[in-house]
Amino acid sequence: MSGVAQHRKLQAFSILPGQDSTEAAMQKARCVADGVQVQVWSAVHDAEQATRVCRAAAGAAAVSLGAAGMAGTRVDYRVTLVSDGGGTWRHRGSAGTAIPSLAFWFPAQQPLTERVLARIVRTTAHEFHHAGGALNGLPRRIYADEPAAYAAGACAQLMVLGRLRREWLPPAHDWLEDALSDKTVMRSSRAGADLHVGLLPFFEGAEEIQRDSQPGQAVMAWCGDARVVR
Repeated sequence: MSGVAQHRKLQAFSILPGQDSTEAAMQKARCVADGVQVQVWSAVHDAEQATRVCRAAAGAAAVSLGAAGMAGTRVDYRVTLVSDGGGTWRHRGSAGTAIPSLAFWFPAQQPLTERVLARIVRTTAHEFHHAGGALNGLPRRIYADEPAAYAAGACAQLMVLGRLRREWLPPAHDWLEDALSDKTVMRSSRAGADLHVGLLPFFEGAEEIQRDSQPGQAVMAWCGDARVVR
């Protein structure tokens, strides 16, 4: 993710494993949440699925922009669901336009699973955390921003989906078997693992936390202390 505040330009990459997708995606849904206007594109004709994805993605983006002090900022966001393979996609941004835009691609099989929806919420909130800082003119701090971005993803899942499951957390990291060679990827992975460890005590051995439960309220307070929600 990179951003230039004065030109309101954002660029992003999506990398999905597998053979290159051959699907011809078409727009299936549109929605808006606090200035974030979302389009969902897919090769699968499932209006209900597209609407669920649209609302979840819009809500997650709005959470992170609001925490960055950018509530109500108009941002166009395109979500594309890919079910027949992988690939690498680059969104070149919105230079020269008044409205910043972002686009990400996600793997999704029919029917849409809660895990995929949670992934869309987590990734959207994570990346819009970075985008909010860029649009707000804050200096880019790749390493320092990753812990808060991961926290934003988990907090958005609880806020938008109403629950947080242990299986939705980033995987725990084995420091002694670290095979990642790219320092940026490695630091990001470790930030996600730290979040996993930090949130486990809230579950008290359970697999899921409901937003309105006592553990859920405790996590929401933690999210506020971490300044990833307002």
